[in-house]
Amino acid sequence: MTAASEHKTSRKRRNPKGEARREHILDVARTIFSEGGYHSASIADIAARAGISQAGLLHHFPSKPDLLLAVLTARDADAIRHLRDEELTGVAYLNAYLHTLKDHAADPVLVQLNAMISAEALADSHPAHDYFVEQHRLRLSEFTASIQDTFDFDALPSGVTAETIARWAIALSEGMRLQMLYEEPGRVDRADTLALFFETLRPYLRDRTQISADDPPATD
Repeated sequence: MTAASEHKTSRKRRNPKGEARREHILDVARTIFSEGGYHSASIADIAARAGISQAGLLHHFPSKPDLLLAVLTARDADAIRHLRDEELTGVAYLNAYLHTLKDHAADPVLVQLNAMISAEALADSHPAHDYFVEQHRLRLSEFTASIQDTFDFDALPSGVTAETIARWAIALSEGMRLQMLYEEPGRVDRADTLALFFETLRPYLRDRTQISADDPPATD
């Protein structure tokens, strides 16, 4: 590739109009996938609602599986960046996780998308199956590592490990998400429920920092 072609490619990648259209397609696809899942959506429907041709959509996302994975990656980008890139651990990790749940609750489309696609993706043939398997593995591993530094396991009942608590927390989070969707908006607060769960374990905390889904107080 020549220097001129490299410059051309770089300029194309940074095209604000193209990036804006790509983000618009992702927003529309996210909504449609959340309404009926992956299988009921079509490229034609997504393109029509986005106000572009199918060819225009496929220019940005070559296939429906590519589009779905792009939607899921965009969904997780901010949360993953905060929890992983900052290498949070202990109570700081738990609070960041709770804060992410609080942010998600403000976006009903996102909550429904997570529930809809994660259920579909249980099938091995689903294009997002491997993605969800890997995300679950990473979340359990990171949660377990953080909890290992958070609680005094010598004081906890015999048999309770960091992985035990991590699995309890993940199960509670997933179950509360379904309750959010089945009940009236605002009735179920998943982040506060998880915070209360961790608060019941306060006698075993190594770090006495408050566990909360609220923003931390500003510092000078």
